[in-house]
Amino acid sequence: MLEWFEKHPGTASWVQLVESFAAIWYAARIASEAERRQRNRAWDAAIAFGGRLVQALSELRDTTLEGSDRAEPRHGKINLDKSSRNC
Repeated sequence: MLEWFEKHPGTASWVQLVESFAAIWYAARIASEAERRQRNRAWDAAIAFGGRLVQALSELRDTTLEGSDRAEPRHGKINLDKSSRNC
């Protein structure tokens, strides 16, 4: 059988076809893996940023609440009547 396989005229093209499909599949797999890693890094960065943002807002809220009994409003009451608008 091996002798027939070696002498068959279409063997080289079939082997080349299989190798080409294998190379395309492997390249797609590598690209997919790289994209997955990049997406995971982006999610990790977003989660870390979200954690820092929550912490900063929490600290801001705490400092604002601590000084709220001493704080005075900077602006007067806002009038939302239609007659006071300059349209």
